[in-house]
Amino acid sequence: ERLCAGFGFSCGLRSQGEQVTGKAVYLLDTLGELAGFYAVSDAAFIGGSLMPFGGHNPLEAVALGVPTCWGTHFFNFLEIETVLLELPSCAKIQSELDLARFLRLNLDKSNHDSKSNTAAKIADLQLGTSGRIAAALLRMLDDGLSAK
Repeated sequence: ERLCAGFGFSCGLRSQGEQVTGKAVYLLDTLGELAGFYAVSDAAFIGGSLMPFGGHNPLEAVALGVPTCWGTHFFNFLEIETVLLELPSCAKIQSELDLARFLRLNLDKSNHDSKSNTAAKIADLQLGTSGRIAAALLRMLDDGLSAK
């Protein structure tokens, strides 16, 4: 909240029941509500990534076509990070100033449509990964059982 104020962004807090209307930033400091909010967002910052927490799942935002950025501590998602950083709609930021730049750039609607379409296409490639992993594990188990 202080960071937003420092960069001149008006800010609302979900935990305080504040409204999003008229706010540049709405901080979701609650649990279990990201997907619904990503769907109506112009840009997303992935929390837990500016400090050594490892970051949260970026695909939730990217799959919805939302330009997305995260910090340098993103070790929980290193494999997908490589793919996402090839997109103009995704960025790794180094500082709060980088975050402000990313948000300003992506709040420009003329940039948003082409970027979000690209992000959504990449996310589509990643969707269903858990099903493919499960199928591979089942094949391995079947092969192992057949060999015995």
